[in-house]
Amino acid sequence: MGRWEYFDEQGQPELPFDHDSSRIVFVRPDTARYWLQTPTGWQLLRPTRAPRLLGSCAHDVAQLARPLRYPLGSLRDQRQRDVLISYVVGPDGQARDFLVGQGLSPDCDQAV
Repeated sequence: MGRWEYFDEQGQPELPFDHDSSRIVFVRPDTARYWLQTPTGWQLLRPTRAPRLLGSCAHDVAQLARPLRYPLGSLRDQRQRDVLISYVVGPDGQARDFLVGQGLSPDCDQAV
């Protein structure tokens, strides 16, 4: 409970949350089950609130994009489009079982 403020790379306030107000809403209910650690061990549960990354949107995008290297062939051919990837997050928090749902090219898909 309380107020959380997230800042961009320049130190400017970007995303404030007042966690004890009724202004925080979910657009659609999350009906998925997640592996959550409980006092008795890992259990597959349906939490009351969906898990999500904390922090500013700009910071999240920068963190995700930092390790990406655009393939030279795609740069040369000026190819660009969103690439849709699905994956499983294991109980250890590591992503695995990646599947390209909508790709651009084999080299771009592999980079993502």
